[in-house]
Amino acid sequence: MSTFAEFGLKEEILGALETLSFETPTPIQEAAIPELLSEEGVHFIGLAQTGTGKTAAYGLPMLQKLDWGNETIQAVVLCPTRELCIQVAEELQKFAAQTPVRIAAVYGGADYDKQTRQFRAGVHVLVATPGRLIDHIERGNLNLESVSMLILDEADKMLEMGFVEDVEFVVAQVGDVEDIWLFSATMPDGIRRVVNKYMRNVKELSMGRKNVAADKLRHVYYRCESATRFDVLKRVIDFHPEMYGIVFTRTKNEAQDIAESLKKAGYDAESLHGDLQQAQRERVTNLFKQRHVQILVATDVAARGLDINDLTHVVHYILPDDTETYIHRTGRTARAGKSGVSISIVSRSQLRLLSQIQNDLGVKFEKELIPTAESVVNSRIEHFLNRFVAMQPNESALEKHLPLFNEKLDLLSREEIIKRLCWHELDHFLTAYKNARDLNPSERAREERSERRSDEREESRSRRFKINLGERDGLDKMELIAMLSHATGLPKSHISRVRLEVNYSFFELFSDEAEDAVETLRRLEFEGRAVRVDAVGAGDGKRGGARPVLGRRFDDRPKSDRSRYFIPRGKYKYAD
Repeated sequence: MSTFAEFGLKEEILGALETLSFETPTPIQEAAIPELLSEEGVHFIGLAQTGTGKTAAYGLPMLQKLDWGNETIQAVVLCPTRELCIQVAEELQKFAAQTPVRIAAVYGGADYDKQTRQFRAGVHVLVATPGRLIDHIERGNLNLESVSMLILDEADKMLEMGFVEDVEFVVAQVGDVEDIWLFSATMPDGIRRVVNKYMRNVKELSMGRKNVAADKLRHVYYRCESATRFDVLKRVIDFHPEMYGIVFTRTKNEAQDIAESLKKAGYDAESLHGDLQQAQRERVTNLFKQRHVQILVATDVAARGLDINDLTHVVHYILPDDTETYIHRTGRTARAGKSGVSISIVSRSQLRLLSQIQNDLGVKFEKELIPTAESVVNSRIEHFLNRFVAMQPNESALEKHLPLFNEKLDLLSREEIIKRLCWHELDHFLTAYKNARDLNPSERAREERSERRSDEREESRSRRFKINLGERDGLDKMELIAMLSHATGLPKSHISRVRLEVNYSFFELFSDEAEDAVETLRRLEFEGRAVRVDAVGAGDGKRGGARPVLGRRFDDRPKSDRSRYFIPRGKYKYAD
């Protein structure tokens, strides 16, 4: 197929695609759309990476197969996060712009009554997160008896976030639907079990390898000391004045702190994370889409589903713990055949992880020196001059103002005008970088570190805690680590030196993450018993004086805040 018209799509759909300048189908669209347009029901699996055009691959045939005159819910699209839910609904609405099709986005954090009014007014398509959709079903606000199409978008992420039971519940509610379409980057065993249970005569399409990065994506890393990481980030942003990108962080607090620090330093930056209210999240996303914000600082889950054109850079403030997360992050840029740059700020402790990601992807990361003060200023000068020379002034708009300019500037020589123009553009950077030091680590200094000092630094970077859960609770070491990771959102590798006793256990966290993580854990109940977490010394584990703080139930926690590690439900929850 060379055009969308050759698929036999309705004129209204083709008209919308023409308005959107959609001309040539992507590989996944070219392969999937003819299969999904079959008049008979289709159970279909499409495996393709982020940024390959999956929404149109299922959205266009879905719109084609709807009965436009019947204002009942005929299709449900399940998404793992509210950001992806909103993004998919907006994109489907663009495809349906010239049709009478009505699409509703259903996600947590929004008003229940407003969503219910949408259902009652008549909706053809629901785009929903699993938790909020189930809430509406259980409240009696809607039923799915008329649904004939069920689409699971980013199914692998639903597994990682612990939504498999929710997905099975929804599948059971829609019954024996004609069309079940599943789109995913990978096919983990948990998703395969759902497929085998509910899908039949499945047609499976795979576009490329599991671990693959965009062809036009450069992978660059800067080697830094942990203490200078934020300074390196600022230096990198200053060196790339054309940057329009996302800085990825591990935690919500880290995203908030970095964004606030960037704003105080004069950068156009905002944060996106799970603690923001929905109205705040939408405001930040819209500002970024409209380029009123240059740098978005975001957690992995919050940025999931963001579909923003022409991002130039993705920055890993700290590398993720797995290659798949790295791929999802970098999938925000170098899309639709365009180029992009993935920048990793890497301390010594992450060099092995960097090597692992390189090997998994089969690509070479380019090591670059952290920009010096001189190179930053030179980069800014070149960027300014290129923009200045390429500028096309509106002469008619300037005509009446030029005499005043000529009158004032006649007093200055050509050299004086150039000096003033350059200083006007560069005074901030020349002042800020006047005494800036080289941030590149000294190899000799690292070699001279003794084992004793290394141990002391490691000790100061970590804090030890005691939790009132142990072997009597049916936990083993790996399950405790998984539970702690899932509840706090921390990678498993950040939970160390775990020791289980009969009635309690010990574990260590990085100092900069410990306060938020422990506060979260103290809001948990484990099988009806309040979880208690106390700080202890590095030795015998003496109890601290902190007391538990009770909060929300686990099931009420925003779905987008859940970790990528799946823990079976029923073990623990947030306390009432």
